[in-house]
Amino acid sequence: MDWRPHDVQALRRTLPWLGLALLAVLAVDAYVPLSPFMPHNDVDGSWILALNQAVARGLVFGRDIVFTFGPYASVFTHTYTPATATRMFAGSALLAAVVVACLAVLLRRRAGRWPAGACLAFFLLLGGTDSLLLALPLLVTLTVLSWLHGERPPRWALPVLVLAWISFGLLPLVKGTLALLCAVAALISAAALLQARRIGLAALSLACPLAALGAFWCAAGQALPDLPGYLLNMREIVSGYSEGMAVKGPSRELWLFGLPALLLLAALASQGSLPRGLRLGALAITAVFLFLSFKAGFVRHDVHAQIALANLVAALGLTWPLLPPAQYRSRWLLVALAGTALLCGGNAARRATDGRTAVGGATSNPLVLRTAGFDASDWPRRYAERLRLGATHCGLDGVAPVDTDVYSFDQFCLLAQGLPWNPRPVLQSYSAYTPALARLNEAHLRGPSAPRQLLYRLQTIDERLPAMDDGLSLPALLDNYEPAQPLSNWLVLKARPQRQAASRYDAPVTLAARLGEPVAVPAALPLFTEIVVRPTWAGRLRALLYKPPPLSMRVTLADGTQATYRVNAGMMETGFVLSPLLATTADVAALFDGRIDEHRGVRELRIDSASPLPFWQAEMAVTFRRLHTPAPAPSALPSR
Repeated sequence: MDWRPHDVQALRRTLPWLGLALLAVLAVDAYVPLSPFMPHNDVDGSWILALNQAVARGLVFGRDIVFTFGPYASVFTHTYTPATATRMFAGSALLAAVVVACLAVLLRRRAGRWPAGACLAFFLLLGGTDSLLLALPLLVTLTVLSWLHGERPPRWALPVLVLAWISFGLLPLVKGTLALLCAVAALISAAALLQARRIGLAALSLACPLAALGAFWCAAGQALPDLPGYLLNMREIVSGYSEGMAVKGPSRELWLFGLPALLLLAALASQGSLPRGLRLGALAITAVFLFLSFKAGFVRHDVHAQIALANLVAALGLTWPLLPPAQYRSRWLLVALAGTALLCGGNAARRATDGRTAVGGATSNPLVLRTAGFDASDWPRRYAERLRLGATHCGLDGVAPVDTDVYSFDQFCLLAQGLPWNPRPVLQSYSAYTPALARLNEAHLRGPSAPRQLLYRLQTIDERLPAMDDGLSLPALLDNYEPAQPLSNWLVLKARPQRQAASRYDAPVTLAARLGEPVAVPAALPLFTEIVVRPTWAGRLRALLYKPPPLSMRVTLADGTQATYRVNAGMMETGFVLSPLLATTADVAALFDGRIDEHRGVRELRIDSASPLPFWQAEMAVTFRRLHTPAPAPSALPSR
């Protein structure tokens, strides 16, 4: 074929638009659930279904529900329920439109357009939902900076920015922890606009997210006066996460993220040829983005590692056009490191999920799995069928249809059975990891809105001491509930006629103890125990920047048996039933029935830190109190 000069010029003009069209297809595929997931019966599937049902039933987020996610959680989970499907698709479509429009503005810069596009395509293909949502404020801020300092910005860029700022009002209602990144992005955008003497736009960059936040909140059926409570209670979720949900992972992934991230920040900081406002703004938002990605990926260092490693590729792709050609070799070094990191994260995700789709993680074959079976008319039938099949496996036939809550985290079974749901604020017990959250749940059980019926199974995660999750609530359960009917896998509890406002204890015995040394445990049964372990200043700093070293408890039983569990300082502070050792649902049933096995009594405990360095104070306070429980009512209980 004979190519003429004007043909080559036409091709050069067309190729960027074709590349953008490809990125647009990938963005829609990544952000919009073309084939949404259906509810599933596990710990994540339970909170996913529960949050969708909370929206459908008009529960107030921040008061009735205190959790990591908000009323638009379905935009994150991509899980279908009839009542939230419209919000899920509308919110997802808004985010996809923002991404496509901002990329059209950002990639107008010719320098580095194609390598940047390749990195972003790789990210959109393999990044999970957590990564996709975290990357959006970075994209918007860099788009603002590029628009301010670019050559002949297009006229349509201004409406794009307004749409992008509106999305900042949606993201915190999808996942509350995104509020910080959105606030930082809005402030950096406003500062850059003020420096450019765009005062009206600076005001708009702050007003749009706030107005959109209120509008989206009300559109989800929430009352505007309840919005501050949602945002304020998110502090407890965030403050306790680093210890409460920490999981150890391979240290090589920390290096695979940290080294390229530092190189990228150094490359941005050293670019004196860039306008000062562009350089400082890009450096600030990229640093915050990478830090939050690090926390999201490596605090709970399992499949979540893919979040950080995918976001490294996103940061590289979005900042690539800002680096001058002199950085050519160093940029390709970053690509090699970031690509290795992402592939490592993908392998970790596949190992952790065994080929299944993880919440917030990428699928093993995204393009196929996300778009297969696009038949919206069949979704209600599939949803109903999934619940029907789930109910048959849960074994709750015959349970009274009265307002009910479930412990510790089997909300799927309760909702699949069609029982009226009356949840405690922190709906899954492992998430009540600070004293304030534990007290919220206990106050709910003792208050006038407590459920008339409870479904109980003693469950936990991460090899924790089982009785520690919602440990403060167990005395309230013993005081105010009694067994109702026998079920093989469940303890069904009904409310007692009279409620106790507080539990009855013997006088407390407080001992001064030290980390790593054994503590003798009184023989009284049942024994409620509070343990106060404080971090040092170094431990607080480590928790802020990364996560504290985990604590463990070794218990020695009366018969000489020993067991070791992971424990959480915040949960131990409010207390739990230490003795007898509660490891199964049958152990808890025995407490209600007055059948306490003295051989399960704890004779000695020891608290240890996983690190030899002084991240925890050596001194700790241990308080023992014998708990008085009501006389058992005659009932059939699960056998041991």
